[in-house]
Amino acid sequence: MSSTAFRTDLFDEMSLDRAVSRSSDLKSVLSDTTNPDDANMKGVATDIWSMLYKQRPRHTFDVGLEINHAVIRKLDKSSEFRQLREQTRHDVIASAHALENFSRDLKKWARLLDASKIPDLSDDIHKDIHGELNDDESDALDEKMNEILDVDDLLEIMERTAERTNDELAKVYAFAGGAGFSIRDMANGPNGDEAWKLFNVLKNNSKLNKLMDIAGRLIRLSSASKKMKINPGNAEVYDIENSNDLARVMASEFIYLADPELEDLFFLKFAEAGLQSYELQSSEPVGKGPVVVCVDSSSSMRYGFGKASQSTTKIDWAKAVALSLLIKCKKEKRDIHIIFFNSSVAAQFTFKKGDVSADELARFAAFSAYGGTSFEPALNMAIKKIGHQKEFKKADVVFLSDGEAKLADYYVKDFNEKKEEMNFSVMSGCIGYAPGKTITSFSDSVHTIGGDNADDFVMKVL
Repeated sequence: MSSTAFRTDLFDEMSLDRAVSRSSDLKSVLSDTTNPDDANMKGVATDIWSMLYKQRPRHTFDVGLEINHAVIRKLDKSSEFRQLREQTRHDVIASAHALENFSRDLKKWARLLDASKIPDLSDDIHKDIHGELNDDESDALDEKMNEILDVDDLLEIMERTAERTNDELAKVYAFAGGAGFSIRDMANGPNGDEAWKLFNVLKNNSKLNKLMDIAGRLIRLSSASKKMKINPGNAEVYDIENSNDLARVMASEFIYLADPELEDLFFLKFAEAGLQSYELQSSEPVGKGPVVVCVDSSSSMRYGFGKASQSTTKIDWAKAVALSLLIKCKKEKRDIHIIFFNSSVAAQFTFKKGDVSADELARFAAFSAYGGTSFEPALNMAIKKIGHQKEFKKADVVFLSDGEAKLADYYVKDFNEKKEEMNFSVMSGCIGYAPGKTITSFSDSVHTIGGDNADDFVMKVL
């Protein structure tokens, strides 16, 4: 006898197995069978997976699946759950995260059931599935299910879970999309493992979440202050490729939707980004050039400044600016090198064409401020990067610090000569203080960054 109320095929089983194998949290929730009720809930969890992941799950019925149908019936009437399905359908990672949250609710609920009364529901549920109940009889079934299974309490719990899961997914996917990642596409392609890592980092890393919140605001501010220079008229068909971008999918692929027997194949190809699509190529150059960002990470950067002093430290703001530039470089396929410095070079990150892994994002977010301040090591590293790596030739340098540090006159003279020879410029931001003699001496432009005008600098640098 089947343990699920929805028909499943090999593809469904493989999708769920893949989700469980890649999500340690989901594996932990579903693998605990020490309690018999937990084991019974596995079939219900699989049905919820079908509701979350499949386009149109189809009912079947066996005696013994009354709990499955009671849960399905209630969730199907929930507006919060229907909204969640819009995010999870054909998205293995989003569906896995939602199932993980719901499974915890199911386990708590299952331990309160009186299993001896469950068979009393079989006949009515069978009639309901086949549309043999009128409205009054259907309402009576709802009342009976609630009396025996207490499903109204479960629905209330699961609706709260659906609302929370919706918010979690929306936040993570907004962060990823803003950074130029499509978690859904990555999960269905060769970078599947990286997609899971990225999702977990964005979901669980509170430091990165804080930086992404600030960076998102900065990017929105910059976008609102200037018009995007995009000319779609200059894009032309370059080749044929596989994708799930419906704006570029070839008309012949939509024929599958005209045949009920073939429409699942369309949705499968969509989920796996396997629809034949036009590859477009723009005749306009994208981006300006590589970027080197020098971020002061001395101890004084741990303090807040201006209006943000209560919640945002100077190092968080500076890292958010660097992250904003990284996101911009990823979208424009530009190389970026980020240097954290105190009395020496404390850490470095190179992102070719702005590509970044989940592990790199986590390390970037975890880096903290400590030590003294010296400009020379960071400037030397910037010169070395621009002078010795051709991909950083003529890079723009963004220099962020909250204080002055001494530089010998001969060093400044030598640096400026190399800057002119290598044809690069330095834009400096003075966080919370007026520009001093030293930082002005090697910068092409200097900007005071305080609580009232911090956004002005962002609009210039982005």
